[in-house]
Amino acid sequence: GSQSSGCSMIPHDSQFLSLALSLAGCWAVTGPGTAHGQLGGSVSVQCQYGAGYEAYPKFWCRRKVVLCFNHLIFETMGSEAEETWGRVSIRDNHTQRVITVTLENLTLADAGTYLCGVARIGFPNPRDSVKVIISPAGPFDPKPPYMTVVSMVVNMETSSLFLTDQEHRQQNSFAP
Repeated sequence: GSQSSGCSMIPHDSQFLSLALSLAGCWAVTGPGTAHGQLGGSVSVQCQYGAGYEAYPKFWCRRKVVLCFNHLIFETMGSEAEETWGRVSIRDNHTQRVITVTLENLTLADAGTYLCGVARIGFPNPRDSVKVIISPAGPFDPKPPYMTVVSMVVNMETSSLFLTDQEHRQQNSFAP
């Protein structure tokens, strides 16, 4: 991952571990960095993990600083069976060593930074961070809704300035 990958060790587990081991854990999972989805649509994120981690549970969570929001952790049982929680599903392919996470029915609140990784009790969890970006309209939509709103606001401001200027001139023309 990159420098902002969120690779970190849980403090109470890391007292006896060397820096080299923690860095090796960080490099064991690689995500795409960013993932783009459309409002109301879905987005799939693939994270690659290193050999030897196939049987471990895999997780996806909303990042809070370097760890996870406790109530927003989605974790597999270590098998290849797809796990689903509401709008989130995770599939783990042991042969390709790829975790695929899919978020359905995207909302603007789904935008943010997530972590995908390998869950290991008593050891650093190899992981990488993924920034999920939600677009309010499709990339080929010539007039996205938010563009229309912006242009209306600008037009209203321009109109009000013009009227104020006109009123000012009228007041001056009636002045004695």
